[in-house]
Parts: sequence; structure tokens; C-alpha cells
Amino acid sequence: MGVGAIIVLVVMAVLTLMRTNRFLGEDDAGAGVATGVLFALEVGILVLGNPWIWAAFVLLGTTKLIFWPSPEAAMIAARSPPWVHNLNIVVSVVLSGTLFWLFQWLR
Repeated sequence: MGVGAIIVLVVMAVLTLMRTNRFLGEDDAGAGVATGVLFALEVGILVLGNPWIWAAFVLLGTTKLIFWPSPEAAMIAARSPPWVHNLNIVVSVVLSGTLFWLFQWLR
């Protein structure tokens, strides 16, 4: 594995640790553990390198965000126009795909 791919993994780990720290600061240990498990699953998918598994993972996450959003996501979606929420979802999928491609290229 190349140095660039390792840097991508470290950046992802730092972002996940920051999100987990926020959940633990709010006394929500379950969300912190879920964030860690999802991070491990995402790293496994990146290392595996199968785009179909990645697509299924992103589709499941997007489906959850659309039909069963977290209270934070629902509150943000309620405060903004529908097109902004839809644009956020599309940008999230595009950024996830870009991260997958970048990791595979740097690997």
C-alpha cells in the first residue's frame, strides 16, 4: 500500500475520532461505537477495492439518510429548502466516490 493511501486512511481516522469524541461528549456512547464500526467497515471496503460493494454501502447509507435520518439530519433538512437537502445528498455520494477512486489510485 502506498504512502498516499495510508495518508488517506489516517485523515479518515482523524475525522472519525473527532466525530466519536463529539458523540462521547454528548454522552451518546452508542453513536460513538456505531461510528467506529462504520469506519472499520468503510476501511475494509476501501482495502477490498470492489466498486460494487462500495456502491451498495453508499446506497444503503443514502437510503438511511433519506428515509430514516438522524435527529440532527432531520433538523437540518427541515430548516433548509428541499433542493439544498437533495444537493447535500448528491454531493455526499460524489465525495464518497471520489474518496474511493483516490484511495484505489494511490494504493
